[in-house]
This record gives sequence, C-alpha cells and structure tokens, in this order.
Amino acid sequence: MRAKREELKKVLRATVAAYDLALRDPVFAKKTIGKYTRTDDGETLDATYKENVKDYALRIPYVSPAGLKSIVDFRAEGAAEVKKLTLEKMYDNSLLQEIEKESPAAK
Repeated sequence: MRAKREELKKVLRATVAAYDLALRDPVFAKKTIGKYTRTDDGETLDATYKENVKDYALRIPYVSPAGLKSIVDFRAEGAAEVKKLTLEKMYDNSLLQEIEKESPAAK
C-alpha cells in the first residue's frame, strides 16, 4: 500500500464518487446494473439497487474491525495459521479517512 498510495487513493475516490452518482441518479445506476447483470427486469433492478446501494453499501467503505473479526474467527476454525493474525495489521482505513476529510461531498 505504501508504494502505490496515491494510485490506491484515486481508486477509492472513484469508488466514493460512483456511490454518490448511484444515489443521485438511480435510473442511471439501475441501467448500469442491468448492463452488467444482463437483465432488464424492472423488479429485479429495483431490488438489486435497493439492496446494494440503498441498504447495504457504505458511502465511505471503511473496513469494520468487528466484521473483519467475524471473518477471521470463521476462517480460523479450519486454518490454524489464521488464529495467529493480528486484526490491526490486516487493514488500513487511513486513505478513506483522508478522502472523507478532503471532500465536503464525502461527509
């Protein structure tokens, strides 16, 4: 991450901008969902949009320590080496924090 910090920050900015666009323009978002899922069924597109944009996605996609812990705990059941992992070393939300501070739209 250190070597490509600015490149990664650009990708994360684009992710936040795409989410903002999806919220501002549901018609465009559903059209895009339809393109990549190869469906034009309105009910399916509405449900997919609601589930993935309105209900599930986070505007700033921070890694949740609690969510990550549940994944690690689950994986540790079948892999002893996973038990040795330190959660704090597995993720870094600093770029997202910078993006949130830089952009009034990201707040």
